[in-house]
Amino acid sequence: MDISVEVLDILNNPIINKSVAIDCNNGILYKDSETTDINGVIHLVYESSVGPSEDTLTAKVILDDGSLLENSITIINEA
Repeated sequence: MDISVEVLDILNNPIINKSVAIDCNNGILYKDSETTDINGVIHLVYESSVGPSEDTLTAKVILDDGSLLENSITIINEA
């Protein structure tokens, strides 16, 4: 599955070269980069586990004020 994580500021402008930690519970993530590109995006490919499972992908970003912003999605593999 192709996944894009977009990081925007409060005015919806892309944030360039921002480090984003992306993790999952059961699958495998293939990332080209750990930082956002010129469009504020990180592209990755998610490969689910072989058997039926429920996986949570979580993206974490440290904001300029030092606080943590975290967002997750759940993927259900019914195999």
